[in-house]
Amino acid sequence: MKAALVTPCLSHLPFHPCNFLGYGTAILAESYELEVIDLNAEIHFSNRGKLKPIFDVMDRAQLLSDVLNIYPFHEEVDIQIDRYYSNIPWKEYPLVYVTPPTWFPMVATEEVLRLYKVIKHASPESTIFFFGSSLATWTDQ
Repeated sequence: MKAALVTPCLSHLPFHPCNFLGYGTAILAESYELEVIDLNAEIHFSNRGKLKPIFDVMDRAQLLSDVLNIYPFHEEVDIQIDRYYSNIPWKEYPLVYVTPPTWFPMVATEEVLRLYKVIKHASPESTIFFFGSSLATWTDQ
């Protein structure tokens, strides 16, 4: 059976890979025809050219401000996320495992729900699991 291990996109930094991605790959690849889709890394690496000047300015600044430097980038990336999600052929994956995309042990519930809704809209028959330690926030959804 085909399965996907997916990291949700985060519009904010950091975007370092998490141990759950490697651990999940090792575990799930034994049981499924697994495709690893690191959407978070993909969206940030595609924006690497835009990040470099931001980091250059921050390296020289005496005072760092997320509002001045990083938040405009976050807003731009947030707009791209749905486009990245819609490019995935979700119907190919009867099983989708969502895992935290960063070295933080938790990922915001809103980000997981955003990905969940896209997958369910595109492929209602897919079963979606959360593969990680815990979500960062609670919701009634």
